[in-house]
Amino acid sequence: MFKTLRNRLILSQILPTLIVVPLMGVLLVYVLETQILRPALTREMLGETRILAEVARLQPKIWQDPAAAQKILSQTSQQRPSRVMILDASGALLASTDEVTKTVSVRFLNLPGLDDAQAGESVSYTNYSQGLQGGGH
Repeated sequence: MFKTLRNRLILSQILPTLIVVPLMGVLLVYVLETQILRPALTREMLGETRILAEVARLQPKIWQDPAAAQKILSQTSQQRPSRVMILDASGALLASTDEVTKTVSVRFLNLPGLDDAQAGESVSYTNYSQGLQGGGH
């Protein structure tokens, strides 16, 4: 089959193309996702978190009434599905956008950053390829 020079020449041109094009496509998707899409989505979600924190600061009744806290979360629903929880100073769950979390009988959560939040800092965590990222945002 590859005995003629013509067939060898065709194979030498087609084979690298069949290997390189799919690899470049996969690489391009990976770079776009990790360098552009995920950081942009993270920044946008952190902005929404800051807005929600400001709403919580301006409406102190949510810290005493779980129904008011749930109402605030329902009124400020995000465009994208995300899990937002409002905890009181002791770590008790007041409201959540996650249906599973709302039905859990354990109302006290041990979360990363809870100590910082209890100290008065606003804490946001995002979880993507680099693992759990957090900080006092």
